[in-house]
Amino acid sequence: MARAKAVRPPRPGAAPLVVVLPSFAAGGAERVLLALANRLSGERRVHLAAIRPQGPLRGLIAPRVQVHDLGGRLLWPARLLARLHRMDAPTVLSSLWDVNLFLLGLRRLMPRSARLVLREAVAPEYSIRERPWRRRAAGLYFRWYARADAAIVLSGGTAEILAASTTLPRERIHVVANAPDPARFSGRAARRPTSGGPLRLLAAGRLAPQKGFDLLIAAMAQLLQRGLDVQLRIAGEGPERGTLESLAAGLQLQSRVTLAGYREDLADLMSEADLFVLPSRFEGQPNVLIEALMAGAPVVAMCDNTGAAEIVEAGVNGVLVAGASAEALSDAIEHAARIAGGFDRAGIAAAAARRFSFDSHVARYRELLFPADMAGT
Repeated sequence: MARAKAVRPPRPGAAPLVVVLPSFAAGGAERVLLALANRLSGERRVHLAAIRPQGPLRGLIAPRVQVHDLGGRLLWPARLLARLHRMDAPTVLSSLWDVNLFLLGLRRLMPRSARLVLREAVAPEYSIRERPWRRRAAGLYFRWYARADAAIVLSGGTAEILAASTTLPRERIHVVANAPDPARFSGRAARRPTSGGPLRLLAAGRLAPQKGFDLLIAAMAQLLQRGLDVQLRIAGEGPERGTLESLAAGLQLQSRVTLAGYREDLADLMSEADLFVLPSRFEGQPNVLIEALMAGAPVVAMCDNTGAAEIVEAGVNGVLVAGASAEALSDAIEHAARIAGGFDRAGIAAAAARRFSFDSHVARYRELLFPADMAGT
């Protein structure tokens, strides 16, 4: 049995990390940053500065991470600046477009010793499409980007887009792939679902247009019309819940589609599903897809503008879907159902754990967040 990796002892004088979040909502970016904060808190002071410090992920924060309430959307910039000026050479990290924009605007008011690192979960051009005000502010976002000390993106393609559309030099844009915290999967053997009964599909994510759950529900209707016995569970919350419930009701799928809300046992649900489905219209690199593979679940994933083609090996750990349509998605799910018995679930889990190393992920972030510390080691 492999020995657990020892946690580094706190280093006197190590630069503190301040992670700025809108809330502790159950999003992929929030989960990535909380896992990183928890791990780094074993070696330095880590602060989570939340505009609204509520949300289902709050219970995942390690006790040694300090949580700060920034007081809501009106007070947070002033409160954050005041806290940064009480610290010695802090590194500030953010990953949400709206917060990134404000931090770029505040950059010249931060301490001169502060380091600002922005993470882009998707290419900015996709984030801008989600809200009209973002389109109006896009010019400032791209022009101010050179104020950041570094940017972290999830793929080489996003790095090139960011370099072409912003003022940040390409050498300050770094690619770091997602890697889920393996603690969520420890002791959870990848197991084949029990035979018999309907095909069990699982999807997960924020209930928002980007995630394509409307396409998946429409695909469910097509699969049932073709005679497949199939059930779908969607884990997650968001503004599109009512729209998705109405869509399922209109297609008479109330007994076939379950909107399960936020689930703390998502890793268990993944290991028990016959197939995990990613119907997203766009992603940077879908963390939830990697998590499903680490749980041993074969996947069906949209591959246009999602990064899934870099993760899924067709026929080995899943099936890729070209074209964001319900028909293409239903065809892929039907094909995956026919070959589901040939997937090696334990092998899928083992390969994902090897490829997406959380230790390597944290080490790379450590280099980019604290270059002065690393130079002194």
